[in-house]
Amino acid sequence: KVSEICKEAKEEENNEKAIQAIDNQWKQTNFGVQEYLKGGYTISSPEPIREQLEVNILTLGNVGASKYARSVKKLVAQWEHDLNLIFDVIDCWMAVQRKWIYLEAIFSSEDIRSALPEEAKKFNKTDQNYRKIMESVYKNPNVLACCVRGEASNRFDELKILLLEFDKCEKSLSQYLEGKRMALPRFYFI
Repeated sequence: KVSEICKEAKEEENNEKAIQAIDNQWKQTNFGVQEYLKGGYTISSPEPIREQLEVNILTLGNVGASKYARSVKKLVAQWEHDLNLIFDVIDCWMAVQRKWIYLEAIFSSEDIRSALPEEAKKFNKTDQNYRKIMESVYKNPNVLACCVRGEASNRFDELKILLLEFDKCEKSLSQYLEGKRMALPRFYFI
């Protein structure tokens, strides 16, 4: 009986240490942020962060499956939620960043701005929102702070809205270019 209690206490301690290690690791995990050519910031490749997410999610799965996890069930559930949300946020963020880089180069052209004034206004508004987010990431690149905690608690929704707006701008641009191609066949090479 005493040996069972000792074993249970030791396993609970190991589970708590595993969660504490994850907590400590994420307090120190930052996005790589770099200045973009035309102003603003971009996030460098998040692959190391994705690998860390996978390892930590596996660890949490093992801790949660342990019969000695009673005392840490809530922490495990919270961390699993947060880490899965970080995965989703990063995927969406990279899609938004790719669109932003593509469209920013196009909408910086005066020809496009004059041809598509409404879309240029929409792009400018969305561009400002994205730059504001990236400015906050530059100031505090901690992944938890950027994706799930504090101001960033609704980051996933913000990014989905930005992606939708950039998609609308891209669609309008495609329609404009298709109209030009129909009018002037030589534009098919663009």
